[in-house]
Amino acid sequence: LLKVDGVDLKFTEDAIESIAGISEDMNNTREDIGARRLHTVMENLIEDISFEAGGETEKEIIIDKAYVAEKLGGEILCYVW
Repeated sequence: LLKVDGVDLKFTEDAIESIAGISEDMNNTREDIGARRLHTVMENLIEDISFEAGGETEKEIIIDKAYVAEKLGGEILCYVW
């Protein structure tokens, strides 16, 4: 959906590992809702990007480990290596 609004998201390998780790940990320590947890984590991660999408110009946004840490705050503390 973001691509339709001219936003091209790129994820670094360490960001993917952090996102997966957060999702897994949350499923292990809270209610295990499987892949829906990953969906919730991703929604929280890109909520600002989605809100600001729709401009006239196309842009590329790179999601790295630092961005994940900034947006997900305390949820990532144990995954910042």
